[in-house]
Amino acid sequence: MQEITQRKIAETITDTGIYLGSVKVSKFGILGSILGFTKEIRLELKGIPIGKVQLIAAELDEMYGKEQIENLNHSDQITKLIKHNTNKLAKVIGLATSPYDKMPSESLLRAISFEFTYVELNEMVEKVYGRLDLGAFFDIMVLLKSLNLSLTQDPEAAGQ
Repeated sequence: MQEITQRKIAETITDTGIYLGSVKVSKFGILGSILGFTKEIRLELKGIPIGKVQLIAAELDEMYGKEQIENLNHSDQITKLIKHNTNKLAKVIGLATSPYDKMPSESLLRAISFEFTYVELNEMVEKVYGRLDLGAFFDIMVLLKSLNLSLTQDPEAAGQ
């Protein structure tokens, strides 16, 4: 078990990509879709830029949870959770695997939604969540809170 943890740490530090899967999207828009032209896109998880982490956090925050469904009957709870969260799960994966500042296309999000099972989405989201590098964020916050910054400069010693 410890070997796996050390491997995960090494992969994160070296920014080794994690292959999540592949999806097929149509080439050349609607015309390519009609003619059956597709291209395969590899979903690979690498370091996630801060802006994307914020967007992923916003998607996670907007997901339906226990509070929104607790007064509904069981079948309505399931329906609401599926209706309001599936696209958000696909968007989280799309955001995390899109390179740098690029946003995932609608065709990519649709492909993620239609080509993977919930079990596969769960595994992908767990890997994305593990790569958000929240430990570093909390370390920065602790460091900033512990600093005592002075807004005035110290006077220079005479003769310097």
